[in-house]
Amino acid sequence: MHAHHLHHIQHLRVYNSIDGTQMGNMHLDKVFEMINGPAGSTLKMTLERNSADYDVTLTRGQAK
Repeated sequence: MHAHHLHHIQHLRVYNSIDGTQMGNMHLDKVFEMINGPAGSTLKMTLERNSADYDVTLTRGQAK
């Protein structure tokens, strides 16, 4: 994931699901585990802003 993508996502604020798994009160460690993965693989996040859902597909990058 590139920093400029994270910047845009942070403005949406509410994260509902990752790859179809509802986050609810999920512990932050579990969220990081779901977001991490091999570079080049994708994940789908459903985000909420102003009561509207937005699906975003991200391509994982290499952590630096």
